[in-house]
Amino acid sequence: MTALVHAVHRPARPSAHPPGLLVVHGWGADEHDLLGLAPWLDERLLIVSPRAPLRLDWGYGWYRFLPGRGAELESFTAALEQLERFATALPERYGIDPQFLFLLGFSQGAILSAALASLYPRQFRGVALLSGRLPPIPTEAQLAGLPVFLAHGRFDPVIPVEEGHQLAEALRAWGATVTTHYSDYGHEIPPATLRDLNAWLAPLLPEAG
Repeated sequence: MTALVHAVHRPARPSAHPPGLLVVHGWGADEHDLLGLAPWLDERLLIVSPRAPLRLDWGYGWYRFLPGRGAELESFTAALEQLERFATALPERYGIDPQFLFLLGFSQGAILSAALASLYPRQFRGVALLSGRLPPIPTEAQLAGLPVFLAHGRFDPVIPVEEGHQLAEALRAWGATVTTHYSDYGHEIPPATLRDLNAWLAPLLPEAG
């Protein structure tokens, strides 16, 4: 399987082994979409944004949907395996400190990221799930205190906020340390969410040197 096409945002404050952030875009977007968050985030982060493998009429998607039945498990599993291989290769490829690799997903990317974190929790220092829901695969995750930031809009018309609540409850049951942020917005990432995301992220990053 070919490697994922991706875009990279280099840190404004470079270092030999920077902390890294893998961002996973949503349905109909591409590898440039979430790089727009970079000015809001810690300037030491090296941010890597892969493009989903499925070409759509507009943008790209990680997995297909079955009418009235949710995610197609075959394409979901294929995307999950491809993303896990991509994440595993990042520290060596870009010199990222493997102890400080973070994961962030939005919408479909958040669903996929929740699955990735539940299966490979030791791979990430922390995980941010924005406007997501429980992944469609069964899991008995042991997250053992994994820091998770979960944000959702109360007026989200795409993934109702109740599904965000269900995801938060499941993560806590699996042992994650979950910080939640609910905004009076829809299916988007408002400035207040980014401020809280930064506040959550700051103590998890390496000490400034």
